[in-house]
Amino acid sequence: MEGLIYNCSWKKEKGKYTIWDIDNTNLNTSSSIFEDALDSMREKILCEYGDGEAQINFDKSLPKNLFPVKYSYPEIYRIAGNDGVDNVETFQPDIYTKDYCMHCNIGLGERTKKQLILPSLPRTSNGAILSGYNNIFSEDFLELFTSDELDNINFLEVKSIKKSKRIFYELIGPSITDYIGVKSFQGKKIYICPSCGKIGFLYTYKSNFYWFISRAMLPDKIPNLFVIGRYNLGLCIIGKRWREIQSKKGAKGIVAEQIGIVKENDEIVLREDMNKE
Repeated sequence: MEGLIYNCSWKKEKGKYTIWDIDNTNLNTSSSIFEDALDSMREKILCEYGDGEAQINFDKSLPKNLFPVKYSYPEIYRIAGNDGVDNVETFQPDIYTKDYCMHCNIGLGERTKKQLILPSLPRTSNGAILSGYNNIFSEDFLELFTSDELDNINFLEVKSIKKSKRIFYELIGPSITDYIGVKSFQGKKIYICPSCGKIGFLYTYKSNFYWFISRAMLPDKIPNLFVIGRYNLGLCIIGKRWREIQSKKGAKGIVAEQIGIVKENDEIVLREDMNKE
């Protein structure tokens, strides 16, 4: 089975980075460059387990030179299930108050309280990404958080055509900020839907993908858990809290990717800037 999650750790000694599988310490590798060690680790996982799409969760922060330092504090991750649900009906009625954009397939308006209907639920993962809809998370995953952490986040139980003992909930908001564009970062790609005007930002640099939010749009005291995005909402968690739960049973199948934090307002791409490109 491919696309599984492997819990790993790393250390740096005598100029070399060593990475190892926490559950199988014989599976390890070293290199003077962290990215090379990571690539080598993925190759070893492929040879050991036949998994060519391995996802790796680390039990501590990554080396400072791996993620752009300027955008790495505070340390925030977007988390989601490392799974999908096939054959989800496109354009389910009454899910959004203004229906859907027929050009980019995104839901328009506010999310209603109508439940999303899925053909089935994930059997092992505690989360899943749905094409065209918000992410879903299992009851077991949400139980890893306190009532205070979940107090300002709304979830809606999803329905499954195929019977399941598991219960999943769709993330429905509210979002406290949206993704932004960054003027000084390389590899910028901006998409504006010609029909609904939806704006999408994606950055590719050194074979990695990056997304950004503004520090000014976050509360002074950042909550452990919060929602970002205007379309296809993202669930975010601070780094310390993520490392506390990532190896727990309820977090099985959940992966994290770091989100860049922009502190200078003059770095943010404005809509008028996009119209000039």
